Amino acid sequence: RLGVADVRAFGLAWDDCENLLGQLGYSARIEIGKHLAADTRVCRGRLIFTGTRILVSDALELTKAGYNPERIARQYRGMITARGVREALALTRRGIVREIVARTKTAA
Repeated sequence: RLGVADVRAFGLAWDDCENLLGQLGYSARIEIGKHLAADTRVCRGRLIFTGTRILVSDALELTKAGYNPERIARQYRGMITARGVREALALTRRGIVREIVARTKTAA
């Protein structure tokens, strides 16, 4: 198991670590906080809520649309918690994790 401190200790970005382990034939999982994880075997290593395949970027997009953490947890029928959504928001605001929200294409 790798942690954020382990990746930083080697001076690697998560993508570099993931690529290196992939070349060596290993998979990697990193747990961030209590509710978030990234695993090379799940959703191509994108940041997810622990124990699910729900992308953090999807929850962040709902917050941008005006949903609060409790409503997001209800939207996912309790598979994620409001506490987990709050943790994702806090970590992205503090710059500890960066999850890219896909931009939608608009017709010209």
